[in-house]
Amino acid sequence: MCPICFDIMVAAHLCNPCGHSCCGECAQGWISQNKASPACAVCRAALSTTKPLLLNYSLDAVVQQYIRALAVSGRSEWQEKGDRLAEWRKRHDKWRRIAQANALMGKAKENAHRRRRYQGAIVSYVPPVYEPLGSYYDDDDDDEDEDPTYEDDEIVEIFPRRVLRR
Repeated sequence: MCPICFDIMVAAHLCNPCGHSCCGECAQGWISQNKASPACAVCRAALSTTKPLLLNYSLDAVVQQYIRALAVSGRSEWQEKGDRLAEWRKRHDKWRRIAQANALMGKAKENAHRRRRYQGAIVSYVPPVYEPLGSYYDDDDDDEDEDPTYEDDEIVEIFPRRVLRR
């Protein structure tokens, strides 16, 4: 249960660094009330100003398993056409739209920051030159005395490649 809305959590988020969890929408709303010095809704501990919330994947998976268990238990409100399940899904879809909008806004802010950073400067793009880090012979036999150029041995390149600056 979310400590803010007192309902089953949707898109569980973890308060950083105290570790309390709540719904993504509830947590975002709580933090937006005081962006300058965000605090946890449960313990009022000061949260990180750079990343106050983190996705809580494990709790989100537990909540989804719990909802499946409620449906299997025979409760009609959590069955496929039940009203509680429909409400939970509606909240989940709303959060998904909010998260997508936030991601797009974050990318737009990042691009604007890059444009301001390079504004007025003459920047010429030089594509990176890739060079393999090396290669080795994939020898099926464990004999160290064999010639490494033997025809059964396959040459395998090591990835990733490193970028050489000009």
